[in-house]
Amino acid sequence: MTRRFDIYNEMRPPMERNILTGDFYTARCWDARNQRVSEYEARLRPLPENKTKAVIDAGKLAIRKHEPIVPKLHFGFYLSSAELRDVISNRIPKEFLEHNFSSLSEEFKQDPGVQSLTILKYINSRLATLRADEDRARAEQGLPFRTEETVSMDADAVVFTIYSTKVFKEEITAQREPHWYFDYEEHCPKSHGWKPFDAEKVAGTVAPLLRSLDLRSPEMRLL
Repeated sequence: MTRRFDIYNEMRPPMERNILTGDFYTARCWDARNQRVSEYEARLRPLPENKTKAVIDAGKLAIRKHEPIVPKLHFGFYLSSAELRDVISNRIPKEFLEHNFSSLSEEFKQDPGVQSLTILKYINSRLATLRADEDRARAEQGLPFRTEETVSMDADAVVFTIYSTKVFKEEITAQREPHWYFDYEEHCPKSHGWKPFDAEKVAGTVAPLLRSLDLRSPEMRLL
């Protein structure tokens, strides 16, 4: 029986594989993978905050029905690697950076993980300050922020899990709203055998919410 050709796992000849970088696949394999990733990212649109109840209900329904796919999402503010650098340069007070960032080596300063942790530490310090003020504490009863880093193919991107919308908008950026982001590892094409996007098979019980975002969009009508 002839083995079916699989472009998504086409490997280079043994002598052309780079063990150091882990690049074992052909250029056309990577092209096909990137095209499939783009397809998934276009369909797995972040869900807005006003869908929170529906997201939670969909997850509970999947668990009750023992569905094979229980949607995994992260709620918060997304910052790309470029935005992380911009926040460090323009939004965090110099006094705070002097004690928590400036003494690091240049290599560490360029590390998105270090940048996100610095931002995280600053946000949480502001939350602590607000909670110390009795007059404002009643309006800011949030727990500390934390980060998730698996919502995009961009491994350096970060979602700051939100407990206080007000603090993030005041201190980091007012031009961003919190959303529900699909966990990349759980919902990426690799986890689904590089198959064409299928809303039910990829997003499970959250699929109807994806359709409800923009029923007029040509892409969404294809779901």
